Formats: sequence, structure tokens, C-alpha cells
Amino acid sequence: MMRSPGTSEVQQAADTRQTPVGLAGRTLAVASAGTLLVLLAFTVPLATLSATAADLSAGPGAQRGSCRR
Repeated sequence: MMRSPGTSEVQQAADTRQTPVGLAGRTLAVASAGTLLVLLAFTVPLATLSATAADLSAGPGAQRGSCRR
């Protein structure tokens, strides 16, 4: 590797450690997808709670607050 005039070794080392833009974008996409998956996993059962309670023939105490028709 040829050194250009006026470039210190510290600056050259910093240039070689930069993260490529594509890699950062992929990392953000994976983190976002994981967050979305966790949110769906915890909120979908809440949306189907009343139907599940009715299908299980749960009593009025179990359906109270979850089954509003």
C-alpha cells in the first residue's frame, strides 16, 4: 500500500476500519425485522384473545374484559 503525501498512519488505519454502507444497511434491516417479529409474536395473541376464550367455552369471569361483542 502506497502512502500518499501528508497522510499519517493513524489516518490510513482509520480509513481501513470504516464500515461499508451496504453492511450497515443489512445490519439495520436484520435488527428491524427481528423487532417486528417479536412485536407480532406478542400482540397477535391479544387480538385473538376473545375468540380463543369463546372457543374454549370459558366462563363469564374469564371472558370479562376480553370478549366484548
